[in-house]
Amino acid sequence: MTREEVLASCLKIFEDEADYVKCLNLLSTSDHFFARDLEGWIHSLLFDFAKAKLCYDVGLRLADEQLFTGHVGLTIMDIPRYVFLHTQIFESALMEKHPDPATRFVEIKFKDDSPNFWKRLNDKNAESFGHSFANAINRYLEACLLLHLGYPSLSLAKYNEVLPVASANVFTSQLGKIYFGKALACYNLGNRVEEFEKSLEDAVMAVHTTRGISRQMSRAARFYAIFSFLGRKKEAQEWREFLVSFKCPDLTKEIYLKLSQRILARCNQLDRAVFF
Repeated sequence: MTREEVLASCLKIFEDEADYVKCLNLLSTSDHFFARDLEGWIHSLLFDFAKAKLCYDVGLRLADEQLFTGHVGLTIMDIPRYVFLHTQIFESALMEKHPDPATRFVEIKFKDDSPNFWKRLNDKNAESFGHSFANAINRYLEACLLLHLGYPSLSLAKYNEVLPVASANVFTSQLGKIYFGKALACYNLGNRVEEFEKSLEDAVMAVHTTRGISRQMSRAARFYAIFSFLGRKKEAQEWREFLVSFKCPDLTKEIYLKLSQRILARCNQLDRAVFF
């Protein structure tokens, strides 16, 4: 298989089969930087953050070689892959431990001093798409960090800022996470009950229109955790049942159940809603 065919197969196994052992085995045959990113994310889901960090470090080195200093053939898909590498490094760090109050957000940027990068993509819209995509993800990640640091008002403003961009198909795959984050920011403010319920409803709708078992299970785990935290036991149980209903390896179900319990424990410890 070609490099792109291997990545496509890996993503299909990850998203549509949610078989992470099988996915890791195939990823080991690829030298693409995004293969290391996906490996890192699977190890993060397994809570093996030391191994995840090793994968991410290699992914960053390969990204630098393959995108900005190398001569490997590129495709337009390498733009979101590069952004998602940094996104998942950020989210993995949040998953591992609650951020220190002194944590500052560092934006994802392309190396504009490497002009050949954009030329090698052979697409006249590549540069504008790349910067628009990175800017939208940056706003989402900043909102996420502010939420977890305990600044719901600032977080809500950032979520509202990024929602129109996400809705305009720049990165609709993240739309559910944005609505969910917005809902939690509203809840933490304590005086946005209607907006909280509306955003939560929008997030639920996004789950049911999301493609891929892994994404749906990830969102379901978070709903299970948050409804448990809110004391809404019936809804929490419904999300748990939805989570374990997927046809996938038992290991995957255990992963997301553990993730849910981890999020719930953090919410209880902080006495506010978070989703990592």
